[in-house]
Amino acid sequence: MADDLNMRSHNRLDVMGITNYEDRQGETRSWWTKIGSAFWNKDGSLNIKLDYIPTSPKQTIQVRPPREKKQEEQSDDGGGRGRGRGDGVHF
Repeated sequence: MADDLNMRSHNRLDVMGITNYEDRQGETRSWWTKIGSAFWNKDGSLNIKLDYIPTSPKQTIQVRPPREKKQEEQSDDGGGRGRGRGDGVHF
């Protein structure tokens, strides 16, 4: 219930595609990619806008509050891996 209230406090939500894979050591890892956005309607339902459509039936889709950007993600100096459109997030 508290998670539902937290989600509703955000006007825009992130839609994430999660793909599981095995790394070189044989451990299961997850690769998260933002694939769209979701917006609350007045009646409590969600509109979901997808920029990408998952192609694997094993891929999970989650709707989550947006992550707060860290200082290095906010800088635009061109160094390192950015979090631009289509970049995945490795966990």
